[in-house]
This record gives sequence, C-alpha cells and structure tokens, in this order.
Amino acid sequence: MVANVEDILSVDLKYIASLPDPVAPWGMQSPHDSVDGIFVLADEQVRQLPTKTDNITHETIHPSVLKQAQIHPLLAKSLQENPSLLCRLLPLEVEMEKNWPYDPKEGRNQYAS
Repeated sequence: MVANVEDILSVDLKYIASLPDPVAPWGMQSPHDSVDGIFVLADEQVRQLPTKTDNITHETIHPSVLKQAQIHPLLAKSLQENPSLLCRLLPLEVEMEKNWPYDPKEGRNQYAS
C-alpha cells in the first residue's frame, strides 16, 4: 500500500524497510487471513478472482502470487488467457523484494534479535 502513495506523501522508507519480519522467502509466506481477532464477528466476504482486466474495477494480480507453491487453477487459467491481469511491481516493492530480510538458515528475518 505504501508503494502506491510514496510519490505523493513523505514516507520514512528506512522505517518501512525495518517492518517486515518474514518467516518465508518473498512471496512465499502463507496468505493473510483477514478473519482474525475482532473481525471473526464480521460477515465473511469472499471475492471472486478477477478473470480479465476492465475499466470498472481495475483489479490486477500481484506478482508475488506466482511465488506460491500452489496457484489456484482458475487463476492460472485466467493469467494464461489474460497476461495483463498481472501487474508490475512498483519501485518500492522492487526494493523490498530485493532486500527481503528472510534468512533460510534461520527460518526467519535475518535482522531479528
């Protein structure tokens, strides 16, 4: 999200870079479960996977999804039929991927204390 506003807001990039505490390589962590904590009380909203690009939702698929061990078959089919569904990494995301602090020997953030 920060990558979408860093060109219009003053962002402490050094601080942002210090936040990740990965337990897996970039893009290979388990998907985030938004039904956690207080949100277990909310109604679950299951979104449909986008199958094409359009001028209404402008939905795209983040490249990190392709790093997952298993890709949903409908998503794989949609990406094969419509490669423009896959967005490009923004400059901050490129830097975050390049400097992802995961240490495979430790199985965690290489900078964690």
